Amino acid sequence: MQKVIILTSGGSVAVAARLLAKAGTISGEVKQEAFPDGEIHHQLETPVDNSEVVVCGNFDFTQPDQTMELFDVASLAADEGALGLTLITPEDRRADKHTRFFRRVQARFLSAIPETPLGNRVLPVDEQAMSMPVYRKPATR
Repeated sequence: MQKVIILTSGGSVAVAARLLAKAGTISGEVKQEAFPDGEIHHQLETPVDNSEVVVCGNFDFTQPDQTMELFDVASLAADEGALGLTLITPEDRRADKHTRFFRRVQARFLSAIPETPLGNRVLPVDEQAMSMPVYRKPATR
């Protein structure tokens, strides 16, 4: 049986806590180490091989450190043998003249994350909603 591991990155601790409470799954650990030049190294402390991995993070380019953390953690999970990868991000409700540009950049960013055997998915959620749908594992192919 596959286990679901939820990793938190980039400011989505509240979303991850709500999801963990509803789904009753394992919370994964991510170690961070800052270098003197400002670069941040991420390392997964929880083994993710042969597991379904959910990464909760912020994908808003107004906070570039959180965006890079989401990208790094998701890429690490895929590289370390996750069977499936789901990214849960706050819903982007921007409607200004830069929206199309940001969406194209986000799509390129997401396509650079290595693909897992069961595929990669992105699930935008409304953080202000009173309830959150329970995450269910997709059927294996």
